[in-house]
Amino acid sequence: MSAVDAAATATPRPTATPRLLVVADAAIADVDELPPLVRSVIDGAGELYVVTPTLPGRLDWLASQTNPARHAADERLDRVLGQLRAIGAHADGQTGDEDILTAFADAVAEFRPDHILIALRSSAHRNWQERGLIARVRERFDHPLTAFSLDERGHVSAAPPAVPERDLATVPSEGLGRVAPATGTPGGLPLLALFLVATLLVVGGVALAGAIDSWWVLVSVVAADLILALGVTLSIYRLLRDG
Repeated sequence: MSAVDAAATATPRPTATPRLLVVADAAIADVDELPPLVRSVIDGAGELYVVTPTLPGRLDWLASQTNPARHAADERLDRVLGQLRAIGAHADGQTGDEDILTAFADAVAEFRPDHILIALRSSAHRNWQERGLIARVRERFDHPLTAFSLDERGHVSAAPPAVPERDLATVPSEGLGRVAPATGTPGGLPLLALFLVATLLVVGGVALAGAIDSWWVLVSVVAADLILALGVTLSIYRLLRDG
């Protein structure tokens, strides 16, 4: 089995999928590069409905600056629909909500699919909402699911999408390592620990300086706290920016 085959995963897949929901977080560069498993799911569908989630970055989402992300999602939708129609598929679709699970829920409620196909961005450039997505989709929607990863150039990634360990038995194992789903916000616990340490240093330093009547202790502790606070702030900024 090639790396391309290993990049597509499915569990379980029925012999026919009359109504296929395609959630495209990324568009493939060339439709001929679709893994055989993914192509068979598409070819077996009678109706296809494509949703392209808006996927704003964390900072844009917090600032409600989602127009650029929505414009990109509109362009992605046109591209995916064009590719599917080029291979003879009868496809329609729309741009999805900026919250990816809401985009899923809206599409499932409207289209009532028999199967869900997800095109994820590879882990190297995955959006913050895509981390642990397969696990959350499996938990919330009781539908057969197929997923594959695309790199930043739209080529099929050799690395498989994150799959919950309980599903690994249904995935072709050749070239596939054990992958645990992402949970929570990366770096959340270390950032919290740094914040708590900084707070304790300030409180403890002020108390100690008052007890021994030393401005040098107070200045030293406050300086250390400012350095820690700056580090925490920069780390949070990078997490939000790169999300």
